[in-house]
Amino acid sequence: LAGSNEMARVASMRGAGLLAASSNAEDRKQALITYLNLAHSPDPQLAEEALFFAGIIRYRDGRYPAAVSVFRTLSDKFPDSPRTRESAIYAAWANYLSGRATEALEIASPLRDRNLEDAWYITAASLKALERRADAKAAYDAALAKFPKGRYADVEWTDRLELLASTGDHAGVLAELKARVNPPKGTADRAWSYGYEAAIAMTNYPSAIEFARLVAGKADSPLAPNAHHSLAWLLEKTGDWRGAAGTYRRIAEQWPKGDLAAQSLYQAGVAETKAHRPEQARNDW
Repeated sequence: LAGSNEMARVASMRGAGLLAASSNAEDRKQALITYLNLAHSPDPQLAEEALFFAGIIRYRDGRYPAAVSVFRTLSDKFPDSPRTRESAIYAAWANYLSGRATEALEIASPLRDRNLEDAWYITAASLKALERRADAKAAYDAALAKFPKGRYADVEWTDRLELLASTGDHAGVLAELKARVNPPKGTADRAWSYGYEAAIAMTNYPSAIEFARLVAGKADSPLAPNAHHSLAWLLEKTGDWRGAAGTYRRIAEQWPKGDLAAQSLYQAGVAETKAHRPEQARNDW
């Protein structure tokens, strides 16, 4: 009878594995229920396997706090298990993605000794989330040195640039952008926005205009409206009133329901008066 029970548990484990691989949410729910039941098995190896896969299902379904709970139970009950060791990086991710940066850092930091690229990224990102800026910058530097062409290299470079900007290292931001003329495609608008903000802070208006134009040129970017507004202001600062007016007007045309639309039309009119074009100013107003 004991043998039959053991065979039934193994069969349940295999069946749960098939359900867990399904794209159907109800199948995965049934797999999770099976795994959680099997976690109480008298066979410790079966129980730890069940806990591990229950945590994986919750993690892959985006239920990060629930995944954290399962992985913590696995670690508490089977601290020396290979599955506990394997689950550590998932636990670090689940903590980070559920906003538990302190716990994510505590788990991920030692995992860097295993040469896990994810652990290096989570460590740096968690330090950044905790606003430990100097430590975060050092962690990003170390991660980029370790994995210069890794999966997270582009986002690490951009996050590091953000840290330079947030600490007022404007010269550092501009130096980074000079060294990397083509920022990562997915975060280029962010990088260029840090560039024009840094250049404005250093009253380097030609560089600021260049970076603002680059962000403004990405019309699908959520940063584009503010980039247009900054560009118009910069053109005003350099005496290009007609250019400023046209840029303000474009904001109202491209984002007519945006927060900046009405203000931009007013500012376009002001710029047109400076350009000695009163009729156009009246049209804007």
